[in-house]
Amino acid sequence: MVKVKREYVLGAAVCTVLAVALSITSFATENWVQADIKPVNAEVSTQKSHVKYGLFNGVYTQRLDSASGESFIITMTCVFGENSCAMLCRDTADQRVSELEDLINGKPVLDWQCNFVVPKSHGISVIRADPNRFRAASSERVFLDAACYLATIIFLSVSIVLGIGSAALLIWNVAGNPVQTLFSIYSIYYYVGAAAVSILVAIIVWGALFAASIVENIGILVTLNGTMKYEGNPILDYSYWLNLGSLFLYLTSFGLLMTRKYLMDNENLIMHNINQGNQVIF
Repeated sequence: MVKVKREYVLGAAVCTVLAVALSITSFATENWVQADIKPVNAEVSTQKSHVKYGLFNGVYTQRLDSASGESFIITMTCVFGENSCAMLCRDTADQRVSELEDLINGKPVLDWQCNFVVPKSHGISVIRADPNRFRAASSERVFLDAACYLATIIFLSVSIVLGIGSAALLIWNVAGNPVQTLFSIYSIYYYVGAAAVSILVAIIVWGALFAASIVENIGILVTLNGTMKYEGNPILDYSYWLNLGSLFLYLTSFGLLMTRKYLMDNENLIMHNINQGNQVIF
């Protein structure tokens, strides 16, 4: 059981738990990216459509004829052999992969062959959309980078696992007395540090993906087909920025542990000098 300066360990545990909570929230929410888009040949008065998505799912709200719009569930779909991903709305994974492969190969793809959902006060109903509303226009297709996407998932997941393990070990060291070096307070420095590094890599990699791909094309069917374009610029939304908060909390946790170690080392050095009869200057 940690008895000396345990408030630092408790503080580190609280920071680590909060960091994990932020990372899990980021991982699960659909607000990593958002943007407004409009038809390529739209007039100024045209209603802007809206796109937002996270690491797995998102929503595309199409506003062409009304302010309320039609909302489509979009799902991250990747063909790793082609290093390409897109957010597509077909019903099944096989249909989405087939559609993405057609897009990669430059084949014409109808914009809408999916369901849109209409929110109602009592729930959600699903209505079949018109598949011939738009036809594909020829344009250069910029896909999301699959390697960057996968790396973001991996490093964010590693950070969450290390964070959970670090928080558990910190609490264990406060409440109990693990004898194995692997579980001791001195090993936790490395786990917390590794969690911070992992989430930093995830932040950098997704930022690179955003700068290289998303600023050119948000990666949904209508923009890949060239029938819709950005209205303004896409932004990194709160789900992404939560990871900066998580990084700060991991660094705070690491700092608390290192501060505790520094204070204990100084106290031990002073006691050693006193025991040796050396002069100690305060």
